Amino acid sequence: MREVELRPAPLTAYAGVLGDARTARLRAGADRAARLLDGRTVWNVNSTATGGGVAELLQTQVPLARALGLDARWLVIDGDPAFFAITKRLCTRVYGAAGDGGPLGPAELDHYRRTTAANAEALGARVRPGDLVIVHEAQPAGLVAAAKALGATVVWRGHTGSDVANAHTRDGWAFARRFVEVADATVFLTAGHVPAWAPRPHVIPPSIDPCSPKNMALDRSTATALLRAVGVLDGARPCR
Repeated sequence: MREVELRPAPLTAYAGVLGDARTARLRAGADRAARLLDGRTVWNVNSTATGGGVAELLQTQVPLARALGLDARWLVIDGDPAFFAITKRLCTRVYGAAGDGGPLGPAELDHYRRTTAANAEALGARVRPGDLVIVHEAQPAGLVAAAKALGATVVWRGHTGSDVANAHTRDGWAFARRFVEVADATVFLTAGHVPAWAPRPHVIPPSIDPCSPKNMALDRSTATALLRAVGVLDGARPCR
């Protein structure tokens, strides 16, 4: 397990997008969160520092939280290729698809438990009683109970799901439920993704970072230069 080191985000860009009133609400909400946390750390735990929606989300939210005065941090779990093959299969099943068609049986469960147990030891060196641990997706879900045993409040947050249950979702949740249902609370993207057994479920819809490069407005000359740099346009053709 390793920590992803991120600097606080510059707030000026966000203030320019949000405007005065919404920036004031953002700061007020952060101040209230800081009072409730009272010096405790917010740990985000996921499976990768780059690639995928969760990593992109944390690359925005952790620096923003730190800029607002919260002690927010980000941990990435370790695992061997077999572990990540199992968890990719698991996430795909929860999404409602077969994935690679491989099993999620006793052997896979044993390998998953052994890998998360090794990560739990590293977690124990960082998390203090009273900290808030947010476990993202199914890959590190086995750490929910370990974080609770350390005295943390633990939220499991899902970023994929299916509005319609099928054999694949049932297979995926049969594997993951034992780890997720011991969380203090859960978060899902839509109400349709929430299983009936989920503890204290909340819905947070998908969002974007208005200040990330892919969401910023580009003038024509900048867009043309970027498309030429990646080989989409040749040197003679402009971006329309």
